[in-house]
Amino acid sequence: MALIGKIRKNFWIVLILLAMALASFILMDVMGSRKGGGSVFNQTIVGKVAGQKIDYLEFEKTERALYSGSDDVYGRRQMLWNYLLEKALVEKQVEELGLGVSRDELMELQFGNNLSSVIQNNFRDPNTGQVNRQQLLQFKQALETGQELAPEFRNFWAEQEKQIVKTALQDKINNLVIKSMIVPKWQAEVVNQLNNDKLTIEFVRVTYDKIPNDQVKLTDEDYKNFMSKSPAKYSTTEETRLIDYATFSVLPTSVDSAAVRNNLASLKAEFKSTTNDSLFAATNGGGLSPTYGKVDDLTGMLKDSLPSMSVGSVMGPFVEGTNYVLAKLVDRRVLPDSVKARHILRRANPGDAAGLAKAQKTIDSLKILLTSGAARFDSLATKNSEDTGSAIKGGDLGTFAQGAMVKPFNDVCFINGTKGNYYSVTTQFGVHLIEIQDQKYVDKSPKYKIALIPGAIVPSQETQDAIYDKVTAILSKIKNTEDFKKAAESNPEIKIQTSRALKTNDYTIPGFPGGETSRSIIKWAFDNDANEVSPVMYSFQDEVNFYTKNFVIAGVKAVNKPGLMSIEEAKASLEFQVKNAKKAEMLAAKIKTTDLFQLAAEYGTTVDTASVSFAGAFMESIQTAEPKVVGKAFGMEQGKTSGPIEGTTGVFVVKVVEKVPSVLENSNLAMIKSSIANSGRSGAGYRLWEAIKKKYAPEDYRSKFF
Repeated sequence: MALIGKIRKNFWIVLILLAMALASFILMDVMGSRKGGGSVFNQTIVGKVAGQKIDYLEFEKTERALYSGSDDVYGRRQMLWNYLLEKALVEKQVEELGLGVSRDELMELQFGNNLSSVIQNNFRDPNTGQVNRQQLLQFKQALETGQELAPEFRNFWAEQEKQIVKTALQDKINNLVIKSMIVPKWQAEVVNQLNNDKLTIEFVRVTYDKIPNDQVKLTDEDYKNFMSKSPAKYSTTEETRLIDYATFSVLPTSVDSAAVRNNLASLKAEFKSTTNDSLFAATNGGGLSPTYGKVDDLTGMLKDSLPSMSVGSVMGPFVEGTNYVLAKLVDRRVLPDSVKARHILRRANPGDAAGLAKAQKTIDSLKILLTSGAARFDSLATKNSEDTGSAIKGGDLGTFAQGAMVKPFNDVCFINGTKGNYYSVTTQFGVHLIEIQDQKYVDKSPKYKIALIPGAIVPSQETQDAIYDKVTAILSKIKNTEDFKKAAESNPEIKIQTSRALKTNDYTIPGFPGGETSRSIIKWAFDNDANEVSPVMYSFQDEVNFYTKNFVIAGVKAVNKPGLMSIEEAKASLEFQVKNAKKAEMLAAKIKTTDLFQLAAEYGTTVDTASVSFAGAFMESIQTAEPKVVGKAFGMEQGKTSGPIEGTTGVFVVKVVEKVPSVLENSNLAMIKSSIANSGRSGAGYRLWEAIKKKYAPEDYRSKFF
């Protein structure tokens, strides 16, 4: 109370202190912004391209509207970034070209006969593979009549319209480019020559394994020389990081395994006596097989034991993969392998009692017409079925296997129904009238319905805690990557791996799923310098059984600035190629003869023959492409033998036996030109937008936000 009294008496001091703190906070924010090259007013900018800013609030709104159903948060953000980037670039080109999408065109793309690919993807019925026109029509009517709709839906439709317009405009720009592409005669002649000029060669290949790896000592200079031959291939335009990391797996102990087995064993008697197998299995983490299966579809102990089990008996617990399993044989029957049927559907929502009753009444009336012989099934289906895909075929569903239809429909066709009869059944789509036209029995061996209760053999919480404590103790002694290496040298449990070159917006690390933990490691790495080790121990969860599967210690191995790949990065990703290049130098220095048979004898190999073209470069006798070798051979005269040539799989010495030039007939010229044009046009759109993107050099600030 005394403290409160003092605060009341000196409240003006508190106000001054608060004001000073607030001013300090704002100043710090401004200074931080300036350090990043911006100002306090652009802290919501995710990126810039072609004069447009991509705002974080707009980014978040679009993400919610278009991708709220996706669990892959970082994957959907990457897709959204690509979309917004392309949208800005499209709008820039449209402004210069004077293109647009009229309201009538937009309506046609949303509801007409020329549906946008966006609509086709969003309104495709997974059961039929066709656009659900009825659902689309309902949305159209709701939008046109001003019907009260959920804000989420209106936001989705608004963003979808933007996607449709962007796609339509992009298609128009693509078509302007594609339709202007031509293939001149000389190009067709050159392509024909590259494809059809033939060489017959004899060669000896000395493979790189002739020199053991431990005889090849690589230096930094070897890596530099290798990369300098193709600098564009080994350069990057943005900063990357290499991360060293050690993974500590959390595995179940024998005690953990025994606990899982004992738990399942305690359920066995009740599982056998229950009369509701589906409910009991589901309650205990298992389930009932949706269809009857063949014994050959099973594996392991269950496959061997099932034929001799009696209905109602329970087997297990037995090990199947990473689980203990209890298995109950629920039923055994001889069932058809396939069924031919047709149906009439009257649609109704499962929760709409009045709608279902109305649909059932219609189906009952149609069934009376059929059983009395007053009407034909195909005619009734064409006029009355609301499954438009089958209605136009008289309700014909063709021949299908067990499990192809939803369960109630499947059960009628394969279990409860017989050929030539009519059946009424309700599913999630409404009420069906089914005619079973045929049931085919290819295999009359019995099929089985089983209920399974698995118990995942996973580490207990005590086991997870023990590994956590052990890794914590290791991490407490590691302050930098030098300590990290020393710890690995003295502790065989610590195996350090090096990541690929990671970019600032990456969200996956090799060997781990993409997501929050991988992203956290990468964000930390870009906030720190080379040789630092994160003080945080990272953990990855098992995505099925939800326990801590791995603990990870991570450090920054190298910071790679834009330009040629660093030596550290090259050592992590190019060691195999550089080692082979070094072996090629060593073998070339040893090879002194151009006599192929002498060379083959010297290295314990054979003289091979190949017929090759310049374009293909595939050498059939060794089942590999060797572009350097074939390119060198095409530059040689007939009868000449080369010196050592560095190839992909070894060092080659080649003799040109015969050159067979191609012959181009006029009748083939048009076909070749058409093939070149089609090939060029198929990738023209992608290359066009990559070039436009490169021209405008987008500024990407996503890593500041997520």
